[in-house]
Amino acid sequence: MATTVKIITFILVVAVIIGLAALCSSFISPVDVLTGKERVVAEKQLPNGDIIQVVQYWNSGDFYNLDLRHTTVDGKRDRDPKPKPPENPPVKPPSPPFDGPPKDGGPPRPRPGR
Repeated sequence: MATTVKIITFILVVAVIIGLAALCSSFISPVDVLTGKERVVAEKQLPNGDIIQVVQYWNSGDFYNLDLRHTTVDGKRDRDPKPKPPENPPVKPPSPPFDGPPKDGGPPRPRPGR
C-alpha cells in the first residue's frame, strides 16, 4: 500500500515538473496564458492614415493566434467583434404612385405600368 502511494506521488511530482517546464518554455509564456495579453508583432501606418497591425495573442486553448487588423482613420476596424450600429437608419423606399381610390370604393390601387 505504501509503495503504491509513493509511486502515485512520484508520478504527480513528475507531471507537475513537466507541466511547469512547458509553461516556462520559450513556446508558451505563462504571462500570456494567465493574463490574455495581446502583443503587436508589426504595425504600419499607410499614407492615408489607416493602420495595419499584426497582433499575436493566446487563444485560451492550446496555441497562439495571429490577427491582421486594419483600422481606418475614423477608428473603425475591419472584422470588429462588436461593430458599431449605423448612425442613421436606412431610408424606406418610396411607395409606388397611386391612381386614387377606385371608382367602386375600396383602397387605392397602384397605377398600371409603374
